[in-house]
Amino acid sequence: MAFTTPSPTRRIVTEMSIVSEDEGGHDATSSAGGDMSLSFVRPFARPVSAASWASREDEMVAKRRRHDDSGEWQKGMMADLERLLRDRETSLALTKADLVSVRAQLDTLSSALRHEELRREALESAQKRDKQRFEEEMEDAKRKVEESRKQAKEVQSTLSEQLRKMEEESFVMQKKLCAFEVKIRELEAEKLSSESGAIQEELSRVIDRLEYEKSDLGDQLAGTEAKLREFTATNQKMEEELIVKETMEHEIRTLKRKLVRFEENEEFLEKSNGLSRLSQLNQLEQECRRLREENKLFREASKRDLALTEENALLKQELAVLEKRLNAHSSRNSGRSEAVRPPVSSQLSDLDAWIQLGTQLAGASNPPMGPAEVSALFKKIQDNIVTLSEELESKESTSAPQPVGCANEENKECERDIVLKVANQMSRERDSLRKILDSLEEEGMTVNVGEKIAQNQQLLKGYQEQVQMLEGELQRIQKNAESAAAMSKSSPNALLLRVRTLEADKAQLVTEVNHLRSSSAELQRQLDAAMTKKASPTQAPAQQREEQIRIVKLMDSPAERLFKITADKYAEIEKENVRLKERLAFLEACPSGGPDADLTEKIDLAGKRTEEIQELRDKLSSSEKKRDRLMEAFRKTSLQFREAVYLLTGWRVDKQASTLQYKMSSMYASAPDEFLLFNIHPNGKVDIIDNPYARSLQDKIEFYCERQNSFPMFLSAVTLDKGAETTQNESTNF
Repeated sequence: MAFTTPSPTRRIVTEMSIVSEDEGGHDATSSAGGDMSLSFVRPFARPVSAASWASREDEMVAKRRRHDDSGEWQKGMMADLERLLRDRETSLALTKADLVSVRAQLDTLSSALRHEELRREALESAQKRDKQRFEEEMEDAKRKVEESRKQAKEVQSTLSEQLRKMEEESFVMQKKLCAFEVKIRELEAEKLSSESGAIQEELSRVIDRLEYEKSDLGDQLAGTEAKLREFTATNQKMEEELIVKETMEHEIRTLKRKLVRFEENEEFLEKSNGLSRLSQLNQLEQECRRLREENKLFREASKRDLALTEENALLKQELAVLEKRLNAHSSRNSGRSEAVRPPVSSQLSDLDAWIQLGTQLAGASNPPMGPAEVSALFKKIQDNIVTLSEELESKESTSAPQPVGCANEENKECERDIVLKVANQMSRERDSLRKILDSLEEEGMTVNVGEKIAQNQQLLKGYQEQVQMLEGELQRIQKNAESAAAMSKSSPNALLLRVRTLEADKAQLVTEVNHLRSSSAELQRQLDAAMTKKASPTQAPAQQREEQIRIVKLMDSPAERLFKITADKYAEIEKENVRLKERLAFLEACPSGGPDADLTEKIDLAGKRTEEIQELRDKLSSSEKKRDRLMEAFRKTSLQFREAVYLLTGWRVDKQASTLQYKMSSMYASAPDEFLLFNIHPNGKVDIIDNPYARSLQDKIEFYCERQNSFPMFLSAVTLDKGAETTQNESTNF
C-alpha cells in the first residue's frame, strides 16, 4: 500500500485533531485544515505555549529528516501520539478528582448553611421573646403614667374647686364689709350718738369674726398651697420619669436598629463566604475560557503582524502631515506674539506708574506700597471725606441762626488737601466725591427756626410753672397728711373724712399728671414736625429728608426731671394713704371706741411685718426661679458635655446610680452587650469589672492595663479595632 509523507504542519494538525476528538469530539482544525488551534486541557495544568508547540514541531521535522529514508519517522510519530494521549488521560483524571473535591465542599457548605439557618431561627425566637417582654413593660409603664396623670388632674380639679369656693367666700365677706361701711356712714350722717357705742361694739365683733374667718381662710389657703407644691413636685418627678422613659425608648430603638443592621451584615457575610467558596468552580470555568482565548490569540498573531506593518506605514504618513501642520502653526504663533507685544508693553508701563505712585505715597525711607496698601489708603481717604461731610452737616444743623460760610470754606480747604494727594491716579473717584460735596453745598441752607424755638421755650416755661404749682400742692398735701396723723388720736370720724379728702386729691393729681403727659407728647410731636419742615425745605424726596433730619434730645432734661420728682412724691402720697387706712382699721377695731396708747407702734410694726413677709416671698420666688434656671442650665450643660465626649472620644459614659461604677459603650459597638464597666475608687485607682465583653478583650487588658497601666491606650486600641471592623463591614456591604 502506498503511503505518502505528510508535511510537518499537516502532521501536527492531525495529532491535535486526534487529541481533541478523544476528549469530547471537538475538532480543533478549521474547515480548510491549515490553521493550528489548542483543545481543552486540564484547568490546573500549565498551558502549552506557542514556543513549546514550535519546539515540538521542529523536533518532529528533525526526526522526519533523520528517518525519512529508513521509514522510522512513523514509529516516532506514534510514540509522540501515545505520550500525548497519556498526558491527556492524566489531566482528565486530575480534573475528575478536583470535581469530586468541589462536590464535597458544596456538601459541607450546604450543611453549614443549614446550621446557620437553625441558629438564625433560634436568634429570631429569642428576639421575639425579648420584644414581647419589652412591649409588656412599656404598656405597664404607660398605664402607670396614665393613672398618675388622672390622679394629677383630679387633684388639680379639687384644688381649683377649693380655690373657687374660697374666692366666693372672700367675695361674700367683701360684700358684707361694704354693707357695714355703708351702715356706718349712714349712722354717722344721722349723728345717732346714743347708738354709736352699740354699733362700734357690733362692728368690732363683726371685724373680729371676719378676721377669724380670714385667718381660717389663710390657713386653708396655706394648706392648699402646700398641697399644690406637693402636687407640682410629684408632677415634676413624673415628668422626669417620662423623660427617662423616652430616653430609654430612644436607646432601645437605636439598639434594635443596630441589631437589625448586625443581622443583615452577618447574613451578607455568610452569603458572601458561600459565594466565595462557590466561585472556585466559576474560576475553573474562567480558566478554561482563558485558555481558549489564548488559542485564538495565537491563531491571530500572524494576521496582526501584517496589520502592524500596514499601520506603521500609515503612521509614517501621518507623522509627515503633522510635521507640516506644526511648522505652519509655529509661523502663525510668531505673528500673533508680535501683535500682542504692544498692549502688553502698555500694561507694563501702567504697572510701573502704579509702582512709582506706591513709592511716592510710602516715602523714600519705606518700601514701595503694593495694591493692597494703595486700596487701603484710598479707603481711608474716602472715610475722611465722609466724616468731614458729616461734620459739615452737623454744623449746618446745629448753627441754624448763624451763616455757614466759614465752616464751608474750612471744609473745602480740607477736601482740597485730601484730594490733591491722589489727584493724578484717582481722578474718577475725586470727581464723583466732588459732585456729592457740591450737591450737599447747594442743598445746605441757613435754617431760621429761632421763632419756633422761642415759642417752644415759652411753652416749656409754662409747663415748668405748672410743675412748680403741683409741687406746692404736694407740699400742702404732705402738711395735711401730717396734720391728719396728729388728728388720728382725736376720733375715727375725722380720720375717715381725711382719708376721703386724700383720695379725692389723689384722683385729681392723677388726672393732672395724665393731662400733662398728653400735652407734653403733643408739644414734642409739634416740635419734631416743625424741625422736620424747616430743616430741609429744598429737598423734595422723602428719603433725603429722613437722611438729613437729626433729632437731638437731652439726656437729663428739666421736664423729665420734674416729672420724675412728681412721680416720686405721688408714690409717697400713696404709701401715706395706705398707712392712714391701716390706722383707721385699727381705730375701728378698738372695742372701747378710743385709740390705744401704742397704736402708732402697732401700725408701724404691722406694716413692717407685712413688708418683711412680702420681701421674703419675693426672695423665695426669686431663689426658686434661680434654682430652676441653674438646674436647667446644668442639665443642658451636662447633656452637651456628654454629647461632646461621645463625639470626640467615641465612648458614651454612663454612671451607675448610687455607685462608683461607670459604664462605657463604644460608638462602633455591634451588639448591645458590648460595653465595659469601670470602678473608680476615691483614691483615684481604676478597676475594670469582669463581663463577657471584657473577657473577649483579655489580651488587650493584660498588655495595656496591667503592663502599661494605661486605660486611655486600652480604650484607644479597642476603638481602632472596632472602627476598622465597621469600615470593613460597610465596604463589604457596599
